[in-house]
Amino acid sequence: MRNKCFFRLNRLIAAVLLLVSMQAFSGINNKTAVNVDPGNTKHTGQTFSYILSYDCSSVSGNCVDGKITDVLPPEVVFVSAQGTSDVSSITTPAVGSNGTVEFIMNSPLQAGNAGDLVIDVRFPVGITPDGAVASNTATSTNLGGAT
Repeated sequence: MRNKCFFRLNRLIAAVLLLVSMQAFSGINNKTAVNVDPGNTKHTGQTFSYILSYDCSSVSGNCVDGKITDVLPPEVVFVSAQGTSDVSSITTPAVGSNGTVEFIMNSPLQAGNAGDLVIDVRFPVGITPDGAVASNTATSTNLGGAT
């Protein structure tokens, strides 16, 4: 019976929901969850990605001290993160844990620069309850509006 239960947990499918919370000076203009299965679901243990599309949308000059912060949902664990040449540094939780991913943008970031940031995550095997939902929230600071 124990083996049967373990097998069932390995086959769980959890839902992926992506929300983006934007502050007044926001440069996140699109967000998607990719590498998911039909119905926006994913088997536990399999990696999927959050893609945050950003741009420096300032109309009065370059963006200064920009950053994008993504507090990962507690239902998923961190796998990896990739930035662009507009990113000066990335702070991440340890692989296999949850926490916050922060992209520090080059400063100044030239007005009009845009790109995609990728965060790979997965639902942990053996502890993800059936039907778990991961709601992701990301915020940006100093990537739009007047600088």
